[in-house]
Amino acid sequence: MYTADLMYLVFITLAMCVIYFILLALFPFFFTQKATPLQKKSLLPVAYIIAFSVLAYAASFSIADLELGNRVLHAFGGGFLGFLVCFLAARNSKIHINRFQFFMFSALVVLSLGIANELLEFLLQEYSGFLFAASTSIYDTWLDLASNVAGVIIAGVCLVPFHTRHYDVRYSRESYSERGELIPERQRPDKSEEESKGRDTDHRREKIRAQWNLAPEPERIT
Repeated sequence: MYTADLMYLVFITLAMCVIYFILLALFPFFFTQKATPLQKKSLLPVAYIIAFSVLAYAASFSIADLELGNRVLHAFGGGFLGFLVCFLAARNSKIHINRFQFFMFSALVVLSLGIANELLEFLLQEYSGFLFAASTSIYDTWLDLASNVAGVIIAGVCLVPFHTRHYDVRYSRESYSERGELIPERQRPDKSEEESKGRDTDHRREKIRAQWNLAPEPERIT
């Protein structure tokens, strides 16, 4: 393994940490929601990102087959790591989106980062003299992108079930639509009107039962 590989992987890890903070603002902006102020607990995921990236790199370097190790590197140190960054950013930004929205947006972000990474590798090798140990053929780029896709799918299966909608504590669950969007106040159902309608319905039901000499309806236990 060349020194250039280590230098580049350190750069990727640092870039992922920066991207995490960008996504903290990008998630709410993209889904037109209010951004959450940066808190101390929002810094903890940086340690998770660094730890997972080191584990992914160590696992790929431990594989004797250079080509297989490169596939593992791009699957877990690329696609999976990028999706993990999106998961941590979505959780700490406290956005209220469903799992499908989260997966599609995160997958598009990670695959875009994968393409940008391959373009950067090409520029470094062609114009800066950087040599990457695993770049042995023209097909390496396509295999890297395919590995990124595999990493995204694996991460999606592992992380999407743990994604939950976050609701603003100032509003009740009834203030949100089924899609997780905040309903304007003038369009929200009036609880007093609903309770009044319920009482009117019960009164009409009892009146009909009395008219037909039916037994009173048993009380419902609530």
